[in-house]
Amino acid sequence: MPYQITFIPETKIIKTVFDGNVKKGEVDEVMVKNLEMAKEYQTALFLVDCTEIKDESSFVLENYETGILLIKIAKEMPGRLKDALILPRSPKAAENLRFFETVTRNRGMSVRSFENEADAIAWLLS
Repeated sequence: MPYQITFIPETKIIKTVFDGNVKKGEVDEVMVKNLEMAKEYQTALFLVDCTEIKDESSFVLENYETGILLIKIAKEMPGRLKDALILPRSPKAAENLRFFETVTRNRGMSVRSFENEADAIAWLLS
């Protein structure tokens, strides 16, 4: 499985870590699981670690559709969604993830990308 999802009770953050090549269907699956966890734990804070995503991951090329799905899912959240993305090491994958950020922010979503986890968590908790 190219991802792992955990809940951090101290901060009420749902953390997803992607690894390697990730397909769009897997990202959609993660979003649905994150929504279920958000409802269970009554949170709308998400930390998505994309550090290890590779250039070949097809979902980064389809990030417009993924952004639209996030917007739909956000309407079901138990609060205003905040999504912090840790950028991939791969420059091409990072560029594609920044496009996803732009798509969602242009539609009023609270999504930001970061170079490291500490900055991402600080923003989520601000």
